[in-house]
Amino acid sequence: MDGAFQEVAAPDAPPAARIVLANGLLLLLALAGLVTLIRLGLRWRRAPLPPADERARDSWLARRPWTDAALGFFPALLLLGHACAGLLLLAHPSDFPPGALTPGVFAVQSALFHGLILIAALLLPSLRGGAPLTEALGWHGADFRGAARRAVTYYLAALPLFFAYTLLWQTLLRYFGVTPEPQPVVDVMLSPRDLPTRLYLLTTAILVAPLAEEIFFRGVLLPALARRLGALGGLVVVSLIFAAVHRHTAAFVPLFIISLAFGLGYRATRSFWTPFLMHGLFNSVSLVFTHLTRS
Repeated sequence: MDGAFQEVAAPDAPPAARIVLANGLLLLLALAGLVTLIRLGLRWRRAPLPPADERARDSWLARRPWTDAALGFFPALLLLGHACAGLLLLAHPSDFPPGALTPGVFAVQSALFHGLILIAALLLPSLRGGAPLTEALGWHGADFRGAARRAVTYYLAALPLFFAYTLLWQTLLRYFGVTPEPQPVVDVMLSPRDLPTRLYLLTTAILVAPLAEEIFFRGVLLPALARRLGALGGLVVVSLIFAAVHRHTAAFVPLFIISLAFGLGYRATRSFWTPFLMHGLFNSVSLVFTHLTRS
């Protein structure tokens, strides 16, 4: 059987055992997500949230102390980071091949993109009206255990919608002649052979990127837009921006859906731990699945 499989399989196909494991993981997550979504729906139907509590959630979101200056400063910082990364890559074409996303290119982009966000959030209290970072984000250490439990719950509940819209989006792309491809950055995370580089990239994907991106998108941008557009409008616009900045057509709708889940989790729990842990969990599972299915 093994010999026959090897003769007909594509040379670059992943081992059959890994494909079975990946499909099993996908099915397990889908079933767990469906059960979680149904349980949340039944709980909400039995005891819907009073309108006053819904308004309190929206009010809390809009009252985050990030200033109007932060709304312009952070996007400008991101543009500056991209510009600096571009100049650095152009100045060293031998180390960073033009147009290629290599581990080195990703490391430079991440250091500037994520690093600048973290530095500004930590070292420029004027952007948050002088409030402590924990207050500005709703980030309280004592809440970690409960937030972790809620993060897993919201992540699982979002998966059925994530899978369904991913399937619909990819079907639509194929209908118009576009072949969906996996995000190059996910494969880059797993490509280095040396342990230090791989650990650096995995730490970036699981810890640094979720921290920096959630500070920007959910911590700063969402409250600022919620004050202008309402909570629903802010959630939608932030999710559109989140999906767009990843610059990957096949992932646009899936990322939009998962970003909505991050934002709803933040609004519901009033804790930054929730979207941060959801994001880290999402990236971790994506890396595991990619590792199992890559050639």
